[in-house]
Amino acid sequence: MNNRKLISESNLGVAQLYTVAGMYAEALGAFARVDTLALPPQSKSDYYKARIHYNRDFKEYSKDESMRRECDQKLGYYRQRLYDLPKKVGQLSERYRLDSLSTRLLEYYDNHDYTQALDCAMKAVAMTTPSQHDYAIIAYYISMVYDELGDYDSQLDWLLRSATTDMRLAVKDHASLCMLSEILFYNGDITRAFQYIQIAMND
Repeated sequence: MNNRKLISESNLGVAQLYTVAGMYAEALGAFARVDTLALPPQSKSDYYKARIHYNRDFKEYSKDESMRRECDQKLGYYRQRLYDLPKKVGQLSERYRLDSLSTRLLEYYDNHDYTQALDCAMKAVAMTTPSQHDYAIIAYYISMVYDELGDYDSQLDWLLRSATTDMRLAVKDHASLCMLSEILFYNGDITRAFQYIQIAMND
């Protein structure tokens, strides 16, 4: 019953859920209950990625400059731990390579290097298919990059791809659909904007 690996992986899952919900104090408590020494390589990759997600999100919402700087430091630390993982454990799975690429693309994006971010994103999306949730996530990231590059048509194209996959897989967060609605609204397409936001609200 006292399986350290399973208990740690369960606590990691709880921490990820709390992070997505914006419950950062609770997420920290769950992270503290993860025994990283008990995690196998792929779960350790998941742990580092979850820590990156937590610090990236918390930095965005925090108004305290000292805490934002601390998040930056931790982002650098956990990103490097993720990138260095193959040196410690040898060959890792396709899942790890996808996680590493998506982490790098967000690092480039945060550093305003949109050309490199797009290069990583295209490599990452090529490792997925439109029937996978990962495809929807990376397609959304690609739309973010095209937004920064000022390519409106490509931004809409990748948002539509992301939203389509979300709907096929019954994913409920509808980030892509809501973003599409907002863009259409500000570009004067009120009817379609309203239709898309109604779909998100009714689901």
